Amino acid sequence: MRKRYASYHWHILSTLAQRHCAAPTFQAQCALVQAFDSALDLLESEPSFQQLTVAGGCALLEDYLRLRPEHFERLEAAVRRGALHINPFYALPEPSLHTPEGLVRNLLRGTACADVFGGAMPVALFLEAEMLPAWLPQVLRGFNLSAVLAPAPFAQPLEQLWQGDDGTRVPLAYVHALRDSDALDAARDALAPRCQSGHFLVPCRWSPLSAEAWRAWLTDFARRHKMDIVLHSAPEAYVRAAQLSNASEITHGALALSERQPRRELAEIIAQLEQFLATAFEPLIVLAALRDQPVLPRQPQRLIEQLWQPLFACESAAHEDLQRHARAVQRQAAQFAQDIGVCLETFSIDCVVRTDCAPFTLSACKLPADPTRSGIIVRGRLNASQSAWLTLQPMQPFACCEVVSLAEVPSGGSLAAEPDGAFRFRAEPQHFYTFWLHN
Repeated sequence: MRKRYASYHWHILSTLAQRHCAAPTFQAQCALVQAFDSALDLLESEPSFQQLTVAGGCALLEDYLRLRPEHFERLEAAVRRGALHINPFYALPEPSLHTPEGLVRNLLRGTACADVFGGAMPVALFLEAEMLPAWLPQVLRGFNLSAVLAPAPFAQPLEQLWQGDDGTRVPLAYVHALRDSDALDAARDALAPRCQSGHFLVPCRWSPLSAEAWRAWLTDFARRHKMDIVLHSAPEAYVRAAQLSNASEITHGALALSERQPRRELAEIIAQLEQFLATAFEPLIVLAALRDQPVLPRQPQRLIEQLWQPLFACESAAHEDLQRHARAVQRQAAQFAQDIGVCLETFSIDCVVRTDCAPFTLSACKLPADPTRSGIIVRGRLNASQSAWLTLQPMQPFACCEVVSLAEVPSGGSLAAEPDGAFRFRAEPQHFYTFWLHN
């Protein structure tokens, strides 16, 4: 294939890509503090360094603030003026290891946390992902994310429209991570024939630099590409410049980004724990809340977050540690069930809300993430090839059933209540439905 353009735009993306760890080492904490300190100093003093992307998610900001609490205002100011960009995930996940509900909870926590600083960027970064599941496009669209950036496999067009298993499409760009500056020319020659827009996005891991060292690095990069335009950029700026939504190539289903073998055993452990939390432990909490049980404190949403948080950064954990955590969660659920007078062995999500359609799987029954809201959130998916009418029957009647996005934002739709308190609707194949039931 020939190059499409005589010159190209290089979007240099400085990224803080460390992964959040529940028990970081002393060396890891030192490296994180040095990276943030150096970056904030440059963002405030160096005109050529005005963009930094926290690819690791909002958890990294929290990790930094535990050691530098006095720098909250600096972080907030950088986000609000558009210099610091936060990946919408709370902690950077490997999507292929998680259930859809696990990714939804990660995004709920991440976007809520980022709002404290000024908001997350509307682009999802998966710079080290091994595989992207077919259900992911509708999850990302449910949080109003405009594009996906992922590692570049070989022989793939760099800009595509990715269609998920329910038909949802999201713009996708493959990016080339820069590890060796001497390989720039080879990278340009390899990427140019696959680039339709004339724009490359090149993620570079940020390491502490002085202003002089940064200017020297950027000047050297531009010198190597005298005919090209070199920009210190951000994900959203690249998405706009490359006009990803106009991509002509369409790719379908799951995307394999690595030749590594899937970690099936780890994925199974994580999936079982996420499913137990979403369809057993949380419905127990909902049951206690609806019954106004005194064992449950007011606004228990923060308790629910604590149940999920260890799963947001569990990809690097040992199997034995995850299994121990799973057993601990099950013991806590059994004790809580006993406290509210329920037998955990016979309890299921159907005790709180049920459907009359077997292929429609309820994947969540929870309290709203916003503690100022009442009622419950119910989510499910029709695992079938054809649409079907079905009935949603909660354990107690609710006056309203609003259709909301995966981000729990009202979409304007609602379902009318039947005389017995049930709600009837038509479900489309492989589509996630989220309802807010309240009075």
